[in-house]
Amino acid sequence: MAPTPTPTIFTWTDVLCINLQGTGASLFTNAKGKASMAKVGKVLVLTGLVAQIATFAFFVYVAMSWHRRVVGDANGRKKRAVKTEGFAWVKYMRLLYVVSMIITFRNLFHVTKYAMSEDGYLNAKEWPTYAFDALLMVVVLALCAFWYVGNLDVPFEQNGDSLEMMYMRSTIWTPILEMREMKN
Repeated sequence: MAPTPTPTIFTWTDVLCINLQGTGASLFTNAKGKASMAKVGKVLVLTGLVAQIATFAFFVYVAMSWHRRVVGDANGRKKRAVKTEGFAWVKYMRLLYVVSMIITFRNLFHVTKYAMSEDGYLNAKEWPTYAFDALLMVVVLALCAFWYVGNLDVPFEQNGDSLEMMYMRSTIWTPILEMREMKN
């Protein structure tokens, strides 16, 4: 897949999924005894969740395709030359895969939870939400914080052309970091 439309596709599918889930949740909670409205709301929430899982699976597929092209085929021939000196990108790809598995499991939990009735076990008890939603996101946050990429200042290059993909020094965080250094 060409890199140009990829961010647009992911952005619009995320917007669509969020709107489906939000609209469905609004209909579901405001049904006030109307079973048909509650059912439509539940279907919209489930549709949004399944679409979110499909979009995320497509994202992981795109990442794996890029990874495979950079690493090369079974004979060791690289399909795309990417300058990677000084940047341990394989570590970050592995992090992406681990975090993706955790998030996918969490999303499947949400689909299962919303597919059950309001009296279903996952909805009637609080501990599954803490264990399969909050705790999993804490693990994802901890993993991402451990391998924080904000300190990287390594641009990728491809045949001399700058590949705009990876200037990791964030313009948002730079002033905050400079103020912190001035205090010390």
